[in-house]
Amino acid sequence: MIAATTARSAMWQFNPRVELGGTYDDNYLLAELPSQESAVAGPFIDAQLELQAQTALSILTIDPEVHATLYPGHAEDQSTDGYLNVLDQLQTQRSQTRLAGTYSDQTIAAADLLPAAFPGVSLGQPVIAESGYVEQLERQQTVHLFPSTSYQWSERDHLDLSADYYRAWFSSSVPDQVGFQSFSGTAGMEYDASQRSTLSVRGQYVDFEPQGGLQSARHGGLDGEWDFKQTSIVSFYIRAGAGVTDGPVSPTRNIAVSDFEGGIGAHWTLQVTDIVVDILRTAVPSSFGILVNEDEARFRVTRRFTQRLAGFIAVRGLYVDEAVTSITSVPARSYATGSAGIEWRLTHDFSLDASYTYSWQKYTLDPLRSFADSNAVGLSIVYEPHRGERPELSTVGSGSPY
Repeated sequence: MIAATTARSAMWQFNPRVELGGTYDDNYLLAELPSQESAVAGPFIDAQLELQAQTALSILTIDPEVHATLYPGHAEDQSTDGYLNVLDQLQTQRSQTRLAGTYSDQTIAAADLLPAAFPGVSLGQPVIAESGYVEQLERQQTVHLFPSTSYQWSERDHLDLSADYYRAWFSSSVPDQVGFQSFSGTAGMEYDASQRSTLSVRGQYVDFEPQGGLQSARHGGLDGEWDFKQTSIVSFYIRAGAGVTDGPVSPTRNIAVSDFEGGIGAHWTLQVTDIVVDILRTAVPSSFGILVNEDEARFRVTRRFTQRLAGFIAVRGLYVDEAVTSITSVPARSYATGSAGIEWRLTHDFSLDASYTYSWQKYTLDPLRSFADSNAVGLSIVYEPHRGERPELSTVGSGSPY
């Protein structure tokens, strides 16, 4: 095993991060009626302990995290959430292998109402689409395993293989929240057109199985991608392809529907500024109980003004609709959020963070639902002794990136 080899031959490095602060949100669960809105305020703590073992060829990272909130007078809205992220990497002369996995036990709000700054999300990476129905809190557990390998079988040609398994459970039965499991496999060929750019073609198959007696669905897709990297300053990609989703339209009948999939994005790592722009469309599993088409746009600018002061602005938009007109009759969901924040480095180990976030949600063509929005502010002290020079700033109290 990669992990066993790494652990035996490397020294462990401990990278703790503890954030302690307070938040206020005037509509915590994005309720649509004023009578249902719940304003909460209170302290929180977020603690991570990243353990990393590194050798010349491999890196093993184990990152447990606990996020807890306390809302006086609103005990039903407070929570204690746990996460675990594991990444095992091995690189040889011709191959690179990654064994990655995450586990979460969290309140449903943490999964549905995605943070604007999209921490931990790579360029071009889609996210699992939750239904967004969080009128009452419940627990969600997830397991996500995503191994991958790339093998260089000639000077310029690579074979890329990956798999993805995602399983979600919910603590109680809530309308429009369905547990599910999803398995996908991807195979592709990559060609190094130059030292800075690559061309690739990939095929994907997804098998989606919801709980509760709902019918399963399948999805197949083929896309091409061009990636460009200008040293360590600019990363750029453009992806285009098509997919076919086979899903239920009645208890006894399935149909296949084709659709466009793709994305375009760039990441600039400048001397004092970091910029990410990403727009993508893909078919993903969801807690609606069906496969959905997901359109997402992300934008984030992080800038270091002085040695001690940094700030960020981030905007994220999400539109989710049915990949197939399903028997579940799920309304399309629009979700948008924006954040702005600052970090003032008090000492090498401690910083003071502050942020403001606006969130908005609407279910299209659902006569029983109007739009909902919220405003949230946060202030916290962060202890992070081994932080790098270019931190990924995020919303105060946003919790886990998973």
